[in-house]
Amino acid sequence: MQKRLLFVMTTLRAGGIATSLCNLLQELDKDKKISVDLLLFHPDANDIEDLPLSVNLMAANSLADLIAISQKESWEKGVHLWLTRYLLGGLTKVCGDTLPYKLIFASNRKYSGYDWAISCTQSAPPNSLYGGCNEFVLHNVLSKQKAAFIHCDYVAYGLNNRHNHHIYKRFDRIAVVSQSVKDIFLSAEPGLAGKTTVVRNCHNQKKILTLAGNEPLAYRKDILNIVTVARLSEEKGHFRALEALSVLKNDGHSFLWHIVGGGTRSFENKLKAQIRVLGLEGYVQMYGNQSNPYRYMTNADLLLVPSFHEAAPMVFGEAQLLGLPILTTATVSAVEMVAGSGTGFVCENSTGGLIKGLKGVFENRESLTAVKKRQLFTRRYDNSSALNEFYRLID
Repeated sequence: MQKRLLFVMTTLRAGGIATSLCNLLQELDKDKKISVDLLLFHPDANDIEDLPLSVNLMAANSLADLIAISQKESWEKGVHLWLTRYLLGGLTKVCGDTLPYKLIFASNRKYSGYDWAISCTQSAPPNSLYGGCNEFVLHNVLSKQKAAFIHCDYVAYGLNNRHNHHIYKRFDRIAVVSQSVKDIFLSAEPGLAGKTTVVRNCHNQKKILTLAGNEPLAYRKDILNIVTVARLSEEKGHFRALEALSVLKNDGHSFLWHIVGGGTRSFENKLKAQIRVLGLEGYVQMYGNQSNPYRYMTNADLLLVPSFHEAAPMVFGEAQLLGLPILTTATVSAVEMVAGSGTGFVCENSTGGLIKGLKGVFENRESLTAVKKRQLFTRRYDNSSALNEFYRLID
């Protein structure tokens, strides 16, 4: 008898959580004892090409769609939906997300007949109208058991509050994406230790290697080519990376920082303005959002992750697969996933830490060669460990 699973997710637009989910579903597609339904708040034909054909795709109603799109995008759907989202967003800022989610999901049908209902992403901070997967699974799905994934630093992300305590204690299982994420979560929620387990991200190794070989960028050999693959937003640390690289430039080091990732126009313009202020026009190249970031990574010398906080970013595993050494700030899983695996370097989570870490790389280029050889020698091509962790979750 097949085990019926329902996954609930906001959208499959570009992002680590969506990529990890698609990779997991690709692995589950090989298991004929599991039947998978996927419910999205915002399904888009352009974003679901990586889903296995066996996955039954469903959509929530138009109100739930508002959670997964921006205010600007809601305008394109009609003035009534734009106004609805505007009012719901204002209500969320004033009194939190509990009432808005109740209003949004009250008109959505109920789903039943599942062995497991799984919320694929964590709650948002309480005054932000984003997320809702936990609330949907709890209120709109009848299943034998329910699980929730956490893909973030629970404390740094602002989730350590009474509201989320009551949310997560109602789930039968909680899946976190690294041991370090688990430790942070349980430091805030020690009473949930018995139901919390690690389920690491799956990677589509074949796809990554194929795309990496598809017209890879040929970089200059006489400089250090640094790449960052991340959306353009404050928590990703682009501005402090610019400050650190400005110091390296003034010290006479030659490099080109390749920034792959998109964001709001205002953030991009601010970043470009800071590049000009620091005199880094010839040292930074921005490529915007790219469907194939791996062609920018494969010939680079260093992956730079200057984030203020991360959980277990997909890009760590992707870089390790491509033999790309990593320099990351000390976010929650950095020591476990990078320093602990010998695939890169971890610096203090500050501008000064980035300066020191980058100087260490420039002054000891041989360390990059050693890391690259180690990565290519030890890299694995299967998701068996991560898949076994997921099976234990739903056992």
